Amino acid sequence: MYYGLVGIAVVMFGFMFLTNKKYSEEIGSGLFQAMLLNVLGAVISLPMLLALNGFSFEYTHFSFIMGVIVFANGLLFTLCSLKSFSIVNLSVYSLLSMLGGMILPIIAGVMFFGEKMTVGIIICVAFIIVALLIGVKPEKYGDKRAILYYAGVFTFNGLSGVLSKVYVDSPFEKISSAGYSLLCGVISLVISAVYILVKWKKRPKITKVATVYGIATGPLSRIPNYLLLISLAVLPASVNYPLVTGGTIIVTTVLGYLTDKKPASKDWLAVVLSFFGIMALTLLT
Repeated sequence: MYYGLVGIAVVMFGFMFLTNKKYSEEIGSGLFQAMLLNVLGAVISLPMLLALNGFSFEYTHFSFIMGVIVFANGLLFTLCSLKSFSIVNLSVYSLLSMLGGMILPIIAGVMFFGEKMTVGIIICVAFIIVALLIGVKPEKYGDKRAILYYAGVFTFNGLSGVLSKVYVDSPFEKISSAGYSLLCGVISLVISAVYILVKWKKRPKITKVATVYGIATGPLSRIPNYLLLISLAVLPASVNYPLVTGGTIIVTTVLGYLTDKKPASKDWLAVVLSFFGIMALTLLT
């Protein structure tokens, strides 16, 4: 069942990447647009999470503090991403983003949460790293600041998974997975709404199409993270996040046929490698 939850989350993440791409093409990718995306995404996702939590709102001090940290980490990741887009190799950006999301939770799980490094995990990680490297185009770094932004993208995307593991395994008083996802969404909504109100006079043109994509992105982001919180209660982080990374490669490649950049032969080679990595993880762990 928990592998199934991860699978559903991966598919939703794949569609989220598609709606994010369409949103940024329509409205741009500045900080205002990122904050607006948080607000638009709350239109559907927060009522859904509220319903999943039995129309009740939960709160503990620890959950609130973790929610603020999660938002700050997400904002730092967004800022590093926005800063990097104009000066770095985007294929390397994608590589480090996905590697960070996989490697750091594995390291944290083994070093701090007593998880075992199995043969299946090692084989899976090796296959996925090769799959990710296949998509990297050899280009010059250009701006020396790229190294700093690369480090930020790798670290902050990886910390998102680590923070989820910290929350799930923490001995402090905390709330349910749905309640925590809802609380994180409310924190993101409030902070983002305040920023938008302050910067409203300098807003970019907000189209109806961008609004629709922004609203659709909310549940495609919040619900998968909620499902991963549930699965983390049973599956180790060292298993969870390689599954997410490998599965995302497969799903986004298939969804590439819905964009103007159709998958190439090397993309399907990456899919095959990811599939074998996932099989090794599930059969040898």
